Amino acid sequence: MPGALVVGAVNTDLDHYAQAAQALAAADLRWLQELISRRLPLDSFREAFRPEDDDIEVVLELTA
Repeated sequence: MPGALVVGAVNTDLDHYAQAAQALAAADLRWLQELISRRLPLDSFREAFRPEDDDIEVVLELTA
């Protein structure tokens, strides 16, 4: 997704973070896109914190 920005938190050391970044950069884009279970608008942020059985990653979308 050109022009997209992803912000998150990582609980790891810098070496593991770098390894993960390299693995994600080399991963199949279709597979990565399937990791996002739900996309919600910012005003639905409360819903994002209610887990669903098939959740992997939930994304809050900010639009201009």
